[in-house]
Amino acid sequence: MKQVRKNLPAAAAVILIVITAALLRFSGLTDKPLHSDEAVQGYKTGLLLESGEYRYDPSAHHGPTLYYLDLPIARLRGETTLAGLSEYSLRLLPALAGLATVVLVLRLGSHLGPANALLGAAFLALSPLQTYFSRHYIQEPLLALFALLALAAVLAYPRRPAAWPAAGFGLAAGLVHATKETSLILAFSLAAALLVEVLLDRTAARSALRNWIREHRPGRDALVALACGGLISFLFHSSFLRHPGGFIDAFAAYVQGAGKSIDPAHQKPTLYYLGLLVGKVEAGRIWSELLILLLAGAGWARTFVRDQRTTAAGRALRLVGTASVVQLVVYSLIPYKTPWLLLVPGVGLCLLAGAGAALLLRLAGPRPVPAMTAALLLALGLAHLGLQSRRVSGLFAADPRNPYAYVQTVPDILKAPGRIAGLAAVADHPLRIKVIGEEYWPLPWYLRKYSDIGYLMAVPDRPDADVILSTVGLDDGLEQALREDYHSEFIGLRPGVVLVLRTRLELWQDYVKTLE
Repeated sequence: MKQVRKNLPAAAAVILIVITAALLRFSGLTDKPLHSDEAVQGYKTGLLLESGEYRYDPSAHHGPTLYYLDLPIARLRGETTLAGLSEYSLRLLPALAGLATVVLVLRLGSHLGPANALLGAAFLALSPLQTYFSRHYIQEPLLALFALLALAAVLAYPRRPAAWPAAGFGLAAGLVHATKETSLILAFSLAAALLVEVLLDRTAARSALRNWIREHRPGRDALVALACGGLISFLFHSSFLRHPGGFIDAFAAYVQGAGKSIDPAHQKPTLYYLGLLVGKVEAGRIWSELLILLLAGAGWARTFVRDQRTTAAGRALRLVGTASVVQLVVYSLIPYKTPWLLLVPGVGLCLLAGAGAALLLRLAGPRPVPAMTAALLLALGLAHLGLQSRRVSGLFAADPRNPYAYVQTVPDILKAPGRIAGLAAVADHPLRIKVIGEEYWPLPWYLRKYSDIGYLMAVPDRPDADVILSTVGLDDGLEQALREDYHSEFIGLRPGVVLVLRTRLELWQDYVKTLE
């Protein structure tokens, strides 16, 4: 009975963390309009759902797990076509992955230390970065979950060296590879972290390796892991045997990516990611995850102290920390930067922040005043992270002041599908729609129900249609080429990009009559 009572606070904390993580990730999941990247991914998923056809493209759009793993969700919700696929079905998958990542951290208590894992899960649940991008239909939430599963297998294997744990690592690693090409960076960071462990005590490492080879079968287990990883990656990249060449393309993608020019709009300074974590103060609001960064630094540094260097929890946290730092360094050195790339190393930082927070509470000691002060400061920090998460996923989800809202579609774009639906209702024929210009995503997603629609990069000789959507910069050339009269209205696409929606005047007049 005493043991049960002793575990009640921890159980209550676990339940609170899981519920909080779920509320932040699932509430109002479709309130924000789709980012252009989400729309591209959703469109590809809809085509796969409708036709069963998918072919991996090594030049764009990343790995196939996102599309295939969303199919069961869509079908369970009765959606079988591109037109019928909903935004909720898309975003439900990354939200579930984000929640599963929090739960998995809680399950790693035996490796990281119970207090470290509990506090790490709390930081992960409340992190605005993790919350915001767990609500986006992109690869990173899945990548973070699969990478953490691979790490869990790495930590579990020394305790029970056998083929099954090795197979678990292989399957997780295969899913990582089938999710995004940045899996190469994750593999490099894990190898670097393992090398650091060897260099910290080379004598012990050599002795352990000799004993390992003598007492176990590491060669067999390595082959099992490689076979399982290769199989799962092959199945996804080959479209489940429909296009076997896709598996070769998965490796060709690294060559193609290395030679690809970088859009200047995505080139950021070296310290861009560090700046995101440190944050900013704007309009009286603090946007920052500096608390996580500082506590993570303390938690990682602690693992190098002599009394922690050889403990199981110390080794596990040091492995996480080294891998996360290597990822941050590599991502920072690459000129191409987007905030969601920070998601995977951000998981590691949250785990280390849990260890740093546990260290802070231990240093406060048993005396009431220091202990209560440390606990209160920690609670206030977590509460502020939760408040930020609520803001970035709610009121500020598409606001330019949100540091994570990167070239985010503005809510004004939702006027376009609503207006066009009203026009289609009064037209006596299927609407002819033309979208002209280079800036138009996520419109193909929102206008996916219309069959007579064309997307043109430049103004054609005869641009007339029932509805014309174009960027403001094309006005002069488009106006000269039009032969009919139109009603025009402006609609925002994203910050700095405005569209003109032109409706054939006769059709507009018929539509207005329905509003009277």
